[in-house]
Amino acid sequence: NPDLIVAKLGRLHIYTFASEGYRDAYGLPKSLSDLRNHRIVKQHGAQLDETGYARILGLESLEGIIGISTNSSVAVLYAIERGAGIGFLPTSVMALGAPLVAIDLGINYHMDLWLTYHKEFRNSDRHKIVIDWLKKIFDSKTYPCFGDEFIHPNDLVPLMTEQRRYFGLL
Repeated sequence: NPDLIVAKLGRLHIYTFASEGYRDAYGLPKSLSDLRNHRIVKQHGAQLDETGYARILGLESLEGIIGISTNSSVAVLYAIERGAGIGFLPTSVMALGAPLVAIDLGINYHMDLWLTYHKEFRNSDRHKIVIDWLKKIFDSKTYPCFGDEFIHPNDLVPLMTEQRRYFGLL
């Protein structure tokens, strides 16, 4: 549509995480095939590839290994934090202070975030405030977790110390 402005906001890098409690109780998978022996917290939704988990694990079905399936990313984070299983989350959750353990399984998936709006909103002060705010919160210079290049979650934590302090997370 020629009346739309499309701008890339940033990139979400998806990684495997568990809580320390889960790690202490059940251990962590050492490989993708070992992940089959753990409970998975899975997010589902129209924007997500429903066959991705089984395909990545080389399984025909996920029956018996899904502990929780929800369409809420917040519920996935909460379930993983509480030790309900292992799940896939954006690396930004750990960078901003979620008490999680990154699990290195060789999976580095990403999803780009896009902003689309009608060009007449450029002249609206109230819309411009929101557009500028969205661009600011996903700025990879300020928040390296949203950059195009993958940075391991453990390496993001020190890079985001000032941002965590700004948001009262330290």
